[in-house]
Amino acid sequence: RKPRENILDLNQYISKQVLVKFIGGREVYGTLRGFDNMINLVLEDCYEFIRDLQDHHNRQTDENNKQYVRKLGIVICRGTSLMHLCPVDGTEEIENPFEDNED
Repeated sequence: RKPRENILDLNQYISKQVLVKFIGGREVYGTLRGFDNMINLVLEDCYEFIRDLQDHHNRQTDENNKQYVRKLGIVICRGTSLMHLCPVDGTEEIENPFEDNED
Protein backbone atom coordinates (compact mmCIF):
# COMPACT_ATOMS: atom_id res chain seq x y z
CA ARG A 1 0.00 0.00 0.00
CA LYS A 2 1.36 3.39 -1.03
CA PRO A 3 1.79 5.92 1.81
CA ARG A 4 -0.50 8.95 1.67
CA GLU A 5 1.04 12.23 0.58
CA ASN A 6 0.42 15.46 2.45
CA ILE A 7 -1.63 18.16 0.80
CA LEU A 8 0.61 20.76 2.47
CA ASP A 9 4.36 20.89 1.98
CA LEU A 10 5.45 22.09 5.41
CA ASN A 11 9.13 21.25 4.85
CA GLN A 12 9.66 24.79 3.55
CA TYR A 13 8.64 26.15 6.98
CA ILE A 14 10.91 23.96 9.14
CA SER A 15 13.02 26.19 11.45
CA LYS A 16 10.91 29.23 10.52
CA GLN A 17 8.40 31.22 12.57
CA VAL A 18 4.76 30.25 11.94
CA LEU A 19 1.44 31.52 13.27
CA VAL A 20 -1.16 28.88 14.15
CA LYS A 21 -4.83 29.58 14.83
CA PHE A 22 -6.88 26.84 16.45
CA ILE A 23 -10.57 26.05 16.21
CA GLY A 24 -12.03 28.04 19.08
CA GLY A 25 -9.85 31.10 18.50
CA ARG A 26 -6.57 30.47 20.36
CA GLU A 27 -3.49 31.74 18.49
CA VAL A 28 0.15 30.79 18.98
CA TYR A 29 3.37 31.48 17.13
CA GLY A 30 6.70 29.73 17.31
CA THR A 31 9.44 27.98 15.36
CA LEU A 32 8.24 24.93 13.44
CA ARG A 33 10.46 21.97 14.36
CA GLY A 34 8.50 19.05 12.95
CA PHE A 35 5.22 17.63 11.66
CA ASP A 36 3.68 14.33 10.59
CA ASN A 37 1.19 13.06 7.99
CA MET A 38 -1.75 14.13 10.17
CA ILE A 39 -0.39 17.72 10.24
CA ASN A 40 0.39 17.46 13.95
CA LEU A 41 2.98 20.19 14.55
CA VAL A 42 5.87 20.63 16.97
CA LEU A 43 6.58 24.29 17.76
CA GLU A 44 9.55 25.54 19.77
CA ASP A 45 9.91 28.91 21.55
CA CYS A 46 6.15 29.19 21.33
CA TYR A 47 4.05 32.14 22.55
CA GLU A 48 0.27 32.43 22.88
CA PHE A 49 -1.64 35.63 22.22
CA ILE A 50 -3.90 36.41 25.18
CA ARG A 51 -7.50 36.93 24.07
CA ASP A 52 -9.69 39.83 25.17
CA LEU A 53 -12.02 38.87 28.03
CA GLN A 54 -14.99 40.76 26.53
CA ASP A 55 -14.47 39.64 22.91
CA HIS A 56 -12.68 36.31 22.52
CA HIS A 57 -12.17 36.92 18.79
CA ASN A 58 -9.74 39.78 19.49
CA ARG A 59 -6.31 39.82 21.12
CA GLN A 60 -5.92 41.62 24.44
CA THR A 61 -3.91 44.86 24.22
CA ASP A 62 -2.76 47.54 26.63
CA GLU A 63 -3.27 51.31 26.32
CA ASN A 64 -0.34 51.52 23.86
CA ASN A 65 -1.96 48.83 21.67
CA LYS A 66 0.76 46.33 22.63
CA GLN A 67 -0.52 42.75 22.49
CA TYR A 68 -0.29 40.54 25.57
CA VAL A 69 1.44 37.19 25.08
CA ARG A 70 2.54 34.37 27.35
CA LYS A 71 5.47 32.04 26.79
CA LEU A 72 4.60 28.37 26.34
CA GLY A 73 7.94 26.86 25.25
CA ILE A 74 7.58 23.61 23.27
CA VAL A 75 4.05 22.93 22.03
CA ILE A 76 2.50 19.96 20.21
CA CYS A 77 -0.37 21.17 18.00
CA ARG A 78 -2.92 18.51 17.11
CA GLY A 79 -3.65 18.62 13.38
CA THR A 80 -7.40 18.14 13.75
CA SER A 81 -7.69 21.31 15.84
CA LEU A 82 -5.83 23.60 13.41
CA MET A 83 -7.83 26.20 11.54
CA HIS A 84 -5.09 28.40 10.09
CA LEU A 85 -1.33 28.11 9.57
CA CYS A 86 0.86 30.78 7.99
CA PRO A 87 4.47 31.96 8.06
CA VAL A 88 5.17 34.97 10.27
CA ASP A 89 7.63 36.61 7.86
CA GLY A 90 6.23 38.48 4.90
CA THR A 91 2.60 38.71 5.99
CA GLU A 92 0.63 41.62 7.35
CA GLU A 93 -3.02 42.27 8.08
CA ILE A 94 -4.84 44.60 5.70
CA GLU A 95 -8.31 46.11 5.77
CA ASN A 96 -11.02 44.12 4.03
CA PRO A 97 -11.52 45.79 0.61
CA PHE A 98 -15.00 44.25 0.34
CA GLU A 99 -16.29 45.54 3.68
CA ASP A 100 -18.91 48.25 3.42
CA ASN A 101 -17.88 51.00 5.86
CA GLU A 102 -20.95 53.17 5.25
CA ASP A 103 -23.19 53.55 8.30
